[in-house]
Amino acid sequence: IYNNIIYMAIDTSKKLSELIVEYLRDEDLNVGLLQHRATLLWSVLFGPTINNATRNVYMKDNTLIVELQSSVVRHELSMMKNKIIRKFNDALGTEFVKDIVFR
Repeated sequence: IYNNIIYMAIDTSKKLSELIVEYLRDEDLNVGLLQHRATLLWSVLFGPTINNATRNVYMKDNTLIVELQSSVVRHELSMMKNKIIRKFNDALGTEFVKDIVFR
């Protein structure tokens, strides 16, 4: 790993952060990282009221699965599904989240 990054740095004059992102993408490691970031973003983007009604958040492929305790909150969030997907993808900086399932 270290040698690959060194060779990439020698070949170009890129920042270390750019080299790491390229390496993660080339080795297909960025998917797991994006899945982890997406699950952490839920609590950041949706404040204490929604977080208190949330049981679990996880990713399956490019789908964010959100388990909720309240059917009222589930219904309200379902009505804003497309907006929430855009919000996540904007925060992630890529079109990673393709769908959200509220359970």
